[in-house]
Amino acid sequence: SIGDHTGDVELIEHGVASDLCDAALKAFNGGLHISLEGGLFLPCLPRLVAAGRLARADLEARAVEVLRLKERLGLYEDRLRYGRPAEARQILLSTGHRALARQLAREALVMLTRPEPMPLPFEPGTRILVTGPLAEDRQAMLGEWSARGRPEDVVTPCAGLERFFGKDYVRCVPIAAVDSIRDEELTAAVAAASSAEAIVVMLGETRFMSGEASARLYPEVPAAQYRLVEALEATGKPLVAIHVAGRAVPVSRLAGRMPELSGSADVVFFTSQLGIEAGNAIADVLSGVHPPSGHLSVSLPCESGIISETFRERRSGRPRVTVTALMRDFRQRIENAGKWVSHFQETFARDDCPITFAFGHGLTYTDFGYSALRLSAKELRAGDPDAAIEATVTITNQGRHPGVAVPQLYLRDMVAVPAPRRLELRGFERIELAPGQSAEVTFEITPADLAIYTIDERTGHVDLERGLKPQPDDYPVMVFISESADVSDATPKGSFVLVE
Repeated sequence: SIGDHTGDVELIEHGVASDLCDAALKAFNGGLHISLEGGLFLPCLPRLVAAGRLARADLEARAVEVLRLKERLGLYEDRLRYGRPAEARQILLSTGHRALARQLAREALVMLTRPEPMPLPFEPGTRILVTGPLAEDRQAMLGEWSARGRPEDVVTPCAGLERFFGKDYVRCVPIAAVDSIRDEELTAAVAAASSAEAIVVMLGETRFMSGEASARLYPEVPAAQYRLVEALEATGKPLVAIHVAGRAVPVSRLAGRMPELSGSADVVFFTSQLGIEAGNAIADVLSGVHPPSGHLSVSLPCESGIISETFRERRSGRPRVTVTALMRDFRQRIENAGKWVSHFQETFARDDCPITFAFGHGLTYTDFGYSALRLSAKELRAGDPDAAIEATVTITNQGRHPGVAVPQLYLRDMVAVPAPRRLELRGFERIELAPGQSAEVTFEITPADLAIYTIDERTGHVDLERGLKPQPDDYPVMVFISESADVSDATPKGSFVLVE
C-alpha cells in the first residue's frame, strides 16, 4: 500500500502515535509499503531496527516487495519511465485520448430544465454571446484533481463555441471572478447581449472551490453570479446556463423553481469539471450534434444546508412520501396526513424541498415514451442462484430530434429486516433512438439483486459472517423502469414475489 501525502505523520494529530518514529512504526505494522511526502520511513525505520522495535527481516521483506513492484512497472529497464513530461503528454494528449475526453465531457453535461419553446439546439448561423466567470477559466475545466493536466491544453467554452459556430457568430465576454462582478463587466455583458440571438452563461465553482481541503460553508451559486444572471435574464434573450461544480450544488433558483426570486435561465445544464475538451463538448451538445444524454449521479437539494434522504436511504416511519397504500389510507382516515407523512414539515416550508432534481434525472431535446412494463414471471426463487426474471419495456422517441434514452431499473423490497431501502438501482441502459423509432429494453433480475445482510436474532447485530442473503416472504417486490429515482404512480411498474 502507498500512504497519501502526510497520512503517516498525521497519526500524531489523530492521537494514534506519540512521535514521528512511533507513527512510522505503526504505519509499517499497518501494512504501509511506501510513505509519500511525509518521508518518515527513511530516517525512522533504521532507528527502529537498531532499537529492536522492528525486525530487520520484516523490513527487508517489505523492501523486496517494493522492488518487485518497480520491476513489474519496468523501472529497472528505464528508471524515468512515465516520468518524462514530453513523452507523457504525447500519450495523454494523443488523438484517441482527446476524442475519449470529448465524449466523456459530452455525456457529463446533464440537462436539468427544458422550456417551451425550446431555444436548443442552436442552428448554424445563430449569434451567440458567451459570458460568465467560467467562460475562459481553464483551471475550472480541469478541476482540483487534474494531476498532469495543463491549463494551456484546455479548450475553453468560448474557444469551443467559436470553433463550431465561427468567430463571426460568437462573441465572448468573460468575467474575471466567480464571487464578485465589476459594474463595467456587467455593462459589457448586457451590451453584447443586445446583438446576440442567444446567451450562454458559464457559472459555478473555480478549481479551488472544490476538491481536497475546499469545504464551503454555503455550497451554492455565489450571489454575484445571480446578479449577472438577473441582468442577462432582463434582456429577454434565450438564456442557457451551464453550471460547473465539484459537488451537489442547489440550483433551484437558477432553474426557476423559486418563482419569487429572479435570476433564472431558460435552460440549465449541471456538470462536473469537463476536462481539456470542455469547450468542444459544450459546442457538440448545444448544437445538437450530440444531444444531451447525461444523468445526475447525485441528487441536487433544494437549498444549501438541506440534505435529506437519498433514494437509497432506509425507509423511515414518517417518510416525506409514503410508499404503501395501507399507511396512506390510514393517515387520510385520521386526517393527519401532513404531519405524519413529512418529518420535514416543521423545519422546511417549501413543497419541493429537500430534493429538487433526483438522482438519475436528465433531459434531452426530445421526449421518450415508455410502454407498460412486462415481467417474465410472477415468482423468483431465492434459493436458486440461476433463477432470473426479465423486465422488459418498450421505449419510443416521440419527439422531433434524435436522442439517447437512459432507462433505469429500480427495485423496492416492501418488507425486510433491517428496514429496506426506498429504492435500489439495479441497472441502466443507453439507447440511441431517431425520431419515431422504438426499441425494447430488457433487464434481468436475480436473487442477488435482493440480497442483504441479515440481523442476528440473538444479538440484534448485522450478521456479516452469513454474507448477503435474499429474504423470501409473501410481500411483493416492486419493479420500476424510470428516467430517474423520482418514481411515481405514473412510472411503468410491476411486481413479483421472492419465494423460498
